[in-house]
Amino acid sequence: MWPELSLEAALLWTARAAAWAAIVDTTELLVLRRNFGPGGIWEPELLAEDWRAFSRPMQVILHFFLARGFVPLLVLRLGLALALLGSGYLPLALPLLFGAVLTSLRFRGSYNGGSDSMMVVLWFGLGLASIWPDRYGGPAIGLGYIAVQAGLSYFVAGLVKAKVPGWWSGLELIRATQLPTYDVAAWARRLLGRPVVARVAALSMLALELLFPTALLGRPVALVFLLLLGVFHAINAVVFGLNRFFWTWPATYPAIYWAAGHLG
Repeated sequence: MWPELSLEAALLWTARAAAWAAIVDTTELLVLRRNFGPGGIWEPELLAEDWRAFSRPMQVILHFFLARGFVPLLVLRLGLALALLGSGYLPLALPLLFGAVLTSLRFRGSYNGGSDSMMVVLWFGLGLASIWPDRYGGPAIGLGYIAVQAGLSYFVAGLVKAKVPGWWSGLELIRATQLPTYDVAAWARRLLGRPVVARVAALSMLALELLFPTALLGRPVALVFLLLLGVFHAINAVVFGLNRFFWTWPATYPAIYWAAGHLG
């Protein structure tokens, strides 16, 4: 008998996992806080051109939160995430959603790639679940939204890779290990530099991503996929340094597992 997961439990697990992911990424930003001031690589003056597209009142708000008040905003985000982790109080997702959107604006989009976008998905779904009345299915809709978006993120990523011949041969994976962006360790470059290893790894990745929709066929299938994808993210964290992905995507897994139990 495969373990069941109630709606309430799935919401709580998702909220606390998302809170932990937010604690990790906010702490990283606070460590880098000197780069946000004058003379830093992300100094506020660099954003002035972007803000001209907004109305004057909106520019004032953005300047307050994202220039002078950005570090205090991060401290507030960290406090809210810690409070959510400890209490499981779902409405805290709403101010965390606000903070995540502002942080994305601060970096002209995602700072750490898709993990920031997935954090917005998590906070939006959890926030929706907290304010939409139970009698109208709000919690289920919020959790379902997270599950669908997470599932699509895997499937679309696989679909995009499948259109590039280099992913089928493993060549694109070898190229990725050589990019200076990731600073891949020498042992990993040597290992994945072998054509057979690179091809097996690339094909395994494609299979996981393209076949992910089948995870919704039921809890047994979902559990297998989620365990394999957890290992996949752990490997990416070790090899490519994508540590935020390791915490952010698994935060969606309770929602996916809950959805699989209802659709399968």
